[in-house]
Amino acid sequence: MRSSLEGAMAIRLGAVLPEHVVTRIKRLLAAAPDQDAAMRFLERLRLEQASAFDRICNSSAALEWAVSLFCYSTFSPRPS
Repeated sequence: MRSSLEGAMAIRLGAVLPEHVVTRIKRLLAAAPDQDAAMRFLERLRLEQASAFDRICNSSAALEWAVSLFCYSTFSPRPS
């Protein structure tokens, strides 16, 4: 499961993010209870609100909060 998540993350985010940000996201996702949901929310945020995504990724605290929020969210990460 983890290897498929890392592979998906590399495809989805790795191509567009600096290596230090990808490393930080991987570290945070490794401790997340729902890694898939957090990853889907991060990807959706990047696609729909690129400037907000960039601001969050440039702040360690904001990124940690975002991953925590996303992995516990009960809202669907997919548009309705």
